Amino acid sequence: MSRLTTETISDWLQQLGIEFSLCQHCDGLHINLVTELNGVFDCKVELLDSDLYWVTAIEVAPQDLFQIQANLGPLSINYAELKFFIELDNTELPRLLCMNTLFTESGDISQAQFNYWVNRLIRQTTLAVQDLDAQALASDTNEIVSASSSSILH
Repeated sequence: MSRLTTETISDWLQQLGIEFSLCQHCDGLHINLVTELNGVFDCKVELLDSDLYWVTAIEVAPQDLFQIQANLGPLSINYAELKFFIELDNTELPRLLCMNTLFTESGDISQAQFNYWVNRLIRQTTLAVQDLDAQALASDTNEIVSASSSSILH
């Protein structure tokens, strides 16, 4: 097998019928299906140092930070494939990051493995976002506008 590249990931996403966009600010492939969910600021798959990273940023209203912090444990239990972090920045809304890493440096992955990984993460992330939305903890991005259009994710 050859080394995994962004072009290969792009081809695999296209074959899966997953719509994405290429970013001008990073090497990420931004997953439209997840990015369009209520409260989601961004979702991407990115190849860094031969490993694949899944990162979804969910905007959180500042008044919900304590509740989000209190829910990190249950979120981690309910969605064990995702790691959750709170990202704070003075220029933007707080964000809950949902992340996963697929370590590929020690050996290449097959298309079937990638397909399973990305489909599983789309499902887990969607369920987590819906769960947060049901608890009214994900900000409606139509109601709350970021102070800045730049993103730390890039």
